[in-house]
Amino acid sequence: ITGESTGGVWTAASGNPLGGTFNAGTGTFNPTGATCGTYNFNYNVTGAPPCPSGSSTATIVINCQPTAGTDGSTTICTTDTTLITLSNLITGEDTGGTWIAGPNPLGGTFTAAAGTFDPTGASAGTYTFIYTVTGTAPCVDDTATVTITVNRQPVAGTDGSTTICASNVAPIDL
Repeated sequence: ITGESTGGVWTAASGNPLGGTFNAGTGTFNPTGATCGTYNFNYNVTGAPPCPSGSSTATIVINCQPTAGTDGSTTICTTDTTLITLSNLITGEDTGGTWIAGPNPLGGTFTAAAGTFDPTGASAGTYTFIYTVTGTAPCVDDTATVTITVNRQPVAGTDGSTTICASNVAPIDL
């Protein structure tokens, strides 16, 4: 507040969110430990008759810092075709964020709106997807990264057979 007379009394309005430390004597509020929300503090000055008393309200809005969660990863083979829900690979995230794909190898199908990756046809390599939750000023955006490593399926070759005589002593290249 500005332009107030001295000698007034500070009070915390009823219905304020929890936390923080209000000091009525100094007219201060320490937001450490305060939950997100709107806090109102009233400053009341008693008027000398015939003047009425005056009051002002100081409002402090504490926006929640968004959290995109903890990064996650998984490893699959080039032959895997199971749809991957990317949010299942991060933990502790706020809802309402958006997904984007990083510069990824070829193949597979990323669907941003659903937050999924279909690895069908994905080439071997590392795929990166970023989840962003937008902050409300003065809070900043937060991101979490999902890394999917696609390993090449090893190939053992094609089965084969040969028939030899029991008297054959020549080595056989398997």
